Amino acid sequence: MWNVISLDGCFEGKKPWDLDFHQTVWGKELQDHSVEQLKTADMIIFGSKTYKGMADYWSTAKGEPETSYMNRTPKIVCSTTLKSAEWGDTTIVRDAVAEIPKLKQQGGGNMFIFGSGILSESLMKAGLSTNTACVSRRCSWATAGACSTKACRTRSWSCSKSGPCKPTALS
Repeated sequence: MWNVISLDGCFEGKKPWDLDFHQTVWGKELQDHSVEQLKTADMIIFGSKTYKGMADYWSTAKGEPETSYMNRTPKIVCSTTLKSAEWGDTTIVRDAVAEIPKLKQQGGGNMFIFGSGILSESLMKAGLSTNTACVSRRCSWATAGACSTKACRTRSWSCSKSGPCKPTALS
């Protein structure tokens, strides 16, 4: 799982896909790290909203190091409502908790979840996420009323290499 979030758990700003604060942490080092991760991926997993935004961007992106990996790596979109998926090699999964473990057994590499806050939380609750990488930005969007409601989480997660992520109380 790979996300850029504010310290209070926001993935985006006031409106969906308001990602301006991501640019405050994005740079060559983080881009190189992203490319290295993508090189090891068998699949990329998205929720339906993130999938639509990523498909719109990456299917037409030019000249970025991640472009070829994002477009050629098989993708899973987890959605109960999406009827079709046009971006490259994409499979629609209706029940992520049931299907993701089966798909993982088919490959030898990593499966990455980019963004997709609601999906990420569901997979963590089911014990299906064993590695979480978050790049946090020292700001508090939610307390200023500048975070879209669905992006703000009301709990934090404790993760270790030896087991699944578990919810912890916020202090």
